[in-house]
Amino acid sequence: MAHEAGSWMLIGSETAARSILGNRDHLGDAPVFWTREQRGEEAATWLFFGHKRRYLERMAPRTTGRHQRPGILRPRDGDCLLAGIRTRLLFLAIALMESFGIRTWVTNG
Repeated sequence: MAHEAGSWMLIGSETAARSILGNRDHLGDAPVFWTREQRGEEAATWLFFGHKRRYLERMAPRTTGRHQRPGILRPRDGDCLLAGIRTRLLFLAIALMESFGIRTWVTNG
């Protein structure tokens, strides 16, 4: 079951990335995006899926000093779920985004 869920996650993620990248020229210099990742396991897809890195490369700010702002949603009651390795995975994904000049916002819902 988990293997099947991961396959669906990959397909959905790649489809969304293709759609956004296909419309990149119409989005302006600094579009704002929302991402659904709430936990380290979900954020790890930014580290493991190759299309995510290609997406970040293409979505990096076109103008120096301008930042896009995708957000990573953090659940209000999920603090205990974000311990240890899960927290590290979440912040590694954020660091990856920021390495492309894409500013991230972490919100609590």
